[in-house]
Parts: sequence; structure tokens; C-alpha cells
Amino acid sequence: MTLKNKLLIKCSPYFALQCDKSTDVLQCRQLLVFIRFLNDNKTFQEELLFSQELETTSQDTDVMNVISQYFEKHALMWQKLAGFCTDGVPAVLGSRSGLAALIKKKNPYAITTHCVIHRQALAAKTLPECFAITMKTAIKLWTRNTFFHTEVPWLSKGNMLSRLYELREEVKLFLTNKKNK
Repeated sequence: MTLKNKLLIKCSPYFALQCDKSTDVLQCRQLLVFIRFLNDNKTFQEELLFSQELETTSQDTDVMNVISQYFEKHALMWQKLAGFCTDGVPAVLGSRSGLAALIKKKNPYAITTHCVIHRQALAAKTLPECFAITMKTAIKLWTRNTFFHTEVPWLSKGNMLSRLYELREEVKLFLTNKKNK
């Protein structure tokens, strides 16, 4: 992150954090923290605040210690934290314990939320069978055509379905020409 952005974050009247932790195949625990703040143009800007290996465990107290140390080292004020977003694991978002509760101790006015992409993935796992078949067919169709036309084939399921709906007439023509249901 540039020095200018660090200064902009300190000058911003408020900011929000998004946090995700994961363990790779080598059992290395990583913490990624993104920040959204108002820049000097008074528009929102998003940056990777920091990425750090979790040397102890990935428990919420350890994550909170890492974030707190970063805040202290860079003189960030908890009072400016307006929002905090995570993957929504109950242990993280728990109102009595968990990372969200620890954040609320630092700033009780901070709003904690569950990441939209994670919610979407959870919802897709519990679709009724008729919708699940439709989703699988749509993904299969989209993936085949996207691999053919672009080097970046991944989209979230919601974005993919929206785009597929926008192109429904073209897809219908394509499938008709291929004589496929």
C-alpha cells in the first residue's frame, strides 16, 4: 500500500474492514484484511490493508490480536471503524464470542456483516433439486462458452446467472443451431 493511501486512510472520517482467513495445503494459516475508505476525491476506495501469516492459531482471539497490532502500529483509530465483514462462520460472527464480538468491544457502533459472496455460495448448496439441476446446466453451458471465448472463465454464480439471463436469446439461438435442449 502506498504512503499516500496510508495517509488517506488516517484522514478518512470512517472506514470498513473485510477479513478472511484460510489454511493452505501446507497448513499455513493466512489472514487477509481489506479496507474500504473515503479517498481525497470523497469516493470510496478499496485496498488490501495487509496479509499476514497467522503464526499461532487461526482462532478469533489470535486474528483480533493481529488486527489490533496493525491498528496500533499504524495509528488507526477503532472509533473510525464503521463496518466489519467476514465469511459469516458462526464462531466469527457470534454476538457473545467470536471475532465480531471482539470488534464490538473496540467499537460498539461498528456494523458486522456476512460477506455476500459467501452467503450466495451457502444458498446455492441448499437449492431444491429442480433448481440445482438448472444451476448445474447453466454453469456447464456458461463454462463451456466462456472457456472458448475468454481467458478468465470464473464468475460468481449470481453474476453468471445474471449474464446468462441477459444473453438468453443468444443462448437459445446457439442451442437451437446445435440442436441441443
